[in-house]
Amino acid sequence: SNDAFVHTWYDQSGGAGNDALQVAADSQPKIVSLGNLVEENGKPSIYFDGNVELVSLNNTNYGTSSRSLFVSSKLDGSSNGIVSLTDVDTGVGSVWIITPELGTRTRVYIWISSTELPSTNLGLVSNIYTSGQLFAGNSMWLNGNDVVRTSGTDGAINTSIGKLTVGGNGFGFYATAFISELIVYQSDQSANRTAIETNINDYYTIY
Repeated sequence: SNDAFVHTWYDQSGGAGNDALQVAADSQPKIVSLGNLVEENGKPSIYFDGNVELVSLNNTNYGTSSRSLFVSSKLDGSSNGIVSLTDVDTGVGSVWIITPELGTRTRVYIWISSTELPSTNLGLVSNIYTSGQLFAGNSMWLNGNDVVRTSGTDGAINTSIGKLTVGGNGFGFYATAFISELIVYQSDQSANRTAIETNINDYYTIY
């Protein structure tokens, strides 16, 4: 009849060991509420209440390399970031944060749209950065549909070495959201994007 919380979200990639965890009990996201499994669309989901996060054990150096992120999430309040690839601020272009407006924010450079992450149902956000300047290299999709950039500040990306943060922006600001799925590649998955989205959607019935 009690609540239960997530200590470790285990990496399923097979041997990489990039588990995301939180050892402080009062900073762990919720997976069971009053004895009931937290669910969205009838499937397990983790609830981040605006004061919690999970952080990877290992540092990852993305630098200027390609990266692809797929996250199934639903807003439940104001959020400064859903996922951050880094937690180290070493200057312009040095962080990579998925924000719910929807957009990606690095240090100084931002790519922003007028499309918002849903607050009434799960949304599947896909984000792929290939190379070069942020505007030219970055693309986003919501539920398989193109997200159009409406504003921002362009610049060259050089993401610092840092830890993956789930449920926040890596700098002490947190998401109020349900997060059901997160897949991150250190590569350009443009050729496989629709297949990855279809696989996630088949399980979670998002759209």
